[in-house]
Amino acid sequence: MTTRLAAALALGALASGCATERARCPPSSAPTLAIAPAPSPPKAAAAPAEPASEPQPELEIHEWNLAIGETVVLREPSVKSYRDPSAVADTRVAPDAKDTFVVTGKAVGEGDLVLLRHDGTSRTLHFVVTKAPMRFVAAHVRSLLVGLPGVYVRVVGTRIVIDGSARDDAELDRVQRVAAIYPDQAVSLVAPALPRPGRAAAR
Repeated sequence: MTTRLAAALALGALASGCATERARCPPSSAPTLAIAPAPSPPKAAAAPAEPASEPQPELEIHEWNLAIGETVVLREPSVKSYRDPSAVADTRVAPDAKDTFVVTGKAVGEGDLVLLRHDGTSRTLHFVVTKAPMRFVAAHVRSLLVGLPGVYVRVVGTRIVIDGSARDDAELDRVQRVAAIYPDQAVSLVAPALPRPGRAAAR
């Protein structure tokens, strides 16, 4: 009886030791899952450097209004050469100041004075030449049309355009008479206002 109890205790201890050993040291035959690091994305090839573009010359455009016989004096330093609007204006360099240009209107029309500077930039002066100074004619036309809310005046090139709508025949006649004062510079596009539809009779 004592021998059997001792044997049973020995077997229990052996079984407990094996269980502990298995928990501590798993069998080497068990499969192992290895997690490899994600591959880094391939580096994009560097784009070839584009050659630097050559600097483009600066372009400046300004507009001037002149009347025939009217003169404007412009000071433009560092000008290498120029191209004048010979069809509508005469351009000359002041004899006592090489950077001063004198432009005189000579014919109705439009033209460009192009100034080329030593640094490669340029400036373009657009001249509009009329029989009478546009600013004076436009101001006079506006003053003669005061009190006509539907009529307005704008300057388009060598023309002063009277536009809008007249409320009645008297206003339309007034606009036409004002435009006739400057037949070579003013033009009227004013139309008679459309009649308003009358209200339907109440039933």
